[in-house]
Amino acid sequence: MSSTEKLQNPAVAASVLSPGSLSAAGPTSQTVHFSAAGAWTKRRWFDLRNGYGFYISIFLGFVNFCLLFSVKFPTIDPYVFVPLMGSVAAISATAIGYLHRKKQLRTDQDSVFEQSRLLASVIEVQLKAILGQATEEEKAWALDLLAAIRNNRA
Repeated sequence: MSSTEKLQNPAVAASVLSPGSLSAAGPTSQTVHFSAAGAWTKRRWFDLRNGYGFYISIFLGFVNFCLLFSVKFPTIDPYVFVPLMGSVAAISATAIGYLHRKKQLRTDQDSVFEQSRLLASVIEVQLKAILGQATEEEKAWALDLLAAIRNNRA
């Protein structure tokens, strides 16, 4: 099965390298087969974690804070308190997000990069191509993979 056929096959979810396979001899990749339902489930789990962690938890935390504050201090007008706290929370969250992006995001991206065997294999083929050591099969594999990612098929 060619690399193009593997990418077009919905049952093939990813191509990974075996540990320690990045050598001068080239990537010795093995194809990991997942069921289409398994790949779909894993992507939905990823979407769930991101959706809850980034959006719903912020909303629920704010609502929880407003409810607890209104129980503790029943004399405060909620029509003044909620917009005021919403503004303070939005400004604070924006400032914290900015600091995270400036100070921590680089570290987060470095950690992701260090763990990406797929990215390492594509970069290896790129370097070999620059040095003139890549085989036509490796070049075709890398180009097909990048095209699939660009077209949102991987």
